[in-house]
Amino acid sequence: MPMDNTFLLNLASEYRIREIIFVNSGSNYYVKLPVDTHAALLSGNNKGKTSTLSALKLFLLPEINFKKSADKFGFSSGGQYFSDLDTFQYYFPGTESYIICNAENPAWREGFCWVLFRTVDLGYQRIAVPHPYSHIEHLFWDDYSSHNNGVGQLQTNIGVTEIRNKLLSKEYGGELFTERSTIGEAIYTRTSTADDHTRFCLLPMSRRFTTASVDTVRALLGMAFSLGNASTSSLPMAIGSIIDGMGLSVVKDDGVFIDLDAALDEWKRLKHEDERLSLIEMLTPAWAQLKTDLALYNERRAYTQEQFARVECTIVRELESLQLKLIQASKDVDTTERELNAARKRLDESKAQQLSCNAHLKAGQKQLATMLGKLDTIKTLRLDFASLFPIDDASDAAIVQVMKGQVHGIKQEIQYLSDQSVAQQQMQTLIQQNTNIKAEIEKLKDSITHLDSGNTLLDQFDPHTRSVLLSLNESFEK
Repeated sequence: MPMDNTFLLNLASEYRIREIIFVNSGSNYYVKLPVDTHAALLSGNNKGKTSTLSALKLFLLPEINFKKSADKFGFSSGGQYFSDLDTFQYYFPGTESYIICNAENPAWREGFCWVLFRTVDLGYQRIAVPHPYSHIEHLFWDDYSSHNNGVGQLQTNIGVTEIRNKLLSKEYGGELFTERSTIGEAIYTRTSTADDHTRFCLLPMSRRFTTASVDTVRALLGMAFSLGNASTSSLPMAIGSIIDGMGLSVVKDDGVFIDLDAALDEWKRLKHEDERLSLIEMLTPAWAQLKTDLALYNERRAYTQEQFARVECTIVRELESLQLKLIQASKDVDTTERELNAARKRLDESKAQQLSCNAHLKAGQKQLATMLGKLDTIKTLRLDFASLFPIDDASDAAIVQVMKGQVHGIKQEIQYLSDQSVAQQQMQTLIQQNTNIKAEIEKLKDSITHLDSGNTLLDQFDPHTRSVLLSLNESFEK
């Protein structure tokens, strides 16, 4: 959207902020935003337009951290202040994040810079460099890179340590500011011929740095960024009441000639009213939707009550019917249980009878098998002795008689065989005795033959045996 002169500080031309440069800050990769002329910021809601411009507060207020940032800077959106951590991470998300103010004053007409960078514990520090941004831009931006369609890219070594050491070197002559009072004196005290902090002045005050002057600047900056539709002349006039540039001074020796307290009270009242109206405007769609939803709720509630009454009546009737059915079902259950118990008793008796019958059946089957075996034996015997049956008698008695005859004959054969066995044993004994006698006779014959030949009895033995026999009886040698 186009910027109007509501945000112009309308300082004397000798004191001017030319541009704000964002390096990895405020959702920006690298942005150079001119603030000394008209510009247009085109974006949707909550895309960072106001927060980008609000970065001016970081340079115009001598703060060193984001603790209680709502009181210090008043960064907000939709009537809600951002938290300290959210603000810190938005403006300084990393160690390669910087916000740079390129400005000019009577001491540095060619320009000088304030470089802000993050530290620890939600803090940030600033370095004042006595050179325009064009003199140090190459430290942050590689204009000769082919990246980003030839526009360039950020340098690779832009960490806080590297940038700080370079800016504080003799080549660039930077000066580090860490104390709130020192920063206030530097940015609010009119430049002089002395080579001191005043050479980096951004906002020359009629009096030197004080807490009250900071609060006044803070209030006026809050007015500038909170009431964008305020009068285009009220803000420059209010700032001119406390700021003394090189042009026409509106500050007298006895102080400011307008009632700043009344102006601030009016601004606070208007700011509060603006916040209230903004909140109402923001919540109007939700309120309209709430009214619509409430009407729909009441309509559906009445319909639901009617349906509930119908359902309740139906449930009562159905419950009465179910209770009658339950009583009848209970009676049926009792009858069925009695019948079931009787049936179970009969079943148990039947099972007992079945077991008894099974036992008798097994015994009968066993007897039947025995009888069938005997019958098969009888049939076999009939076949075996069929040739012995009398021609005119095939009765069982005849068969028994024939079998008795057979048994008697077999017994006689057994007796005969027994007698034969005894005779054979006696014969074997006699044969053995006969064999022994024959062997003895042969031995005697050999002895007689030996004696007839003139040999002694000992000649038939080996020398050792003969020696033993002679030792027992010398007559054996004869």
